[in-house]
Amino acid sequence: MRQDTWWPKWLMVSGGYGANGLLGGFENYWCTDPLIRPEECLPQNRIDYTEVPRYRQYYLSLDLDLQSIETDSPFWNMMFELLSIIKVPMPTIEFNGDGRVNFYPLYF
Repeated sequence: MRQDTWWPKWLMVSGGYGANGLLGGFENYWCTDPLIRPEECLPQNRIDYTEVPRYRQYYLSLDLDLQSIETDSPFWNMMFELLSIIKVPMPTIEFNGDGRVNFYPLYF
């Protein structure tokens, strides 16, 4: 990026992903006996949460790179470096596998 741009170098665009409704490894049902596959499990021993939808989530957000803030103070440089490990809540857009788009004013 050029140095004379209007976008501050400490403000980044960030992407991420997640998932929701993943109660089982591959499906949302399993057997109470871990040695038996869910397909071979007796109905009374099966735990069934197939009504819970499983879907992916993709996130687009702003992010602060505190280490990019230039100061002449060794103290503030150290503080910004230490604080950079903490994600600052920022506005976020979520695109999910249900076909919905959600906006969060503040999101981690």
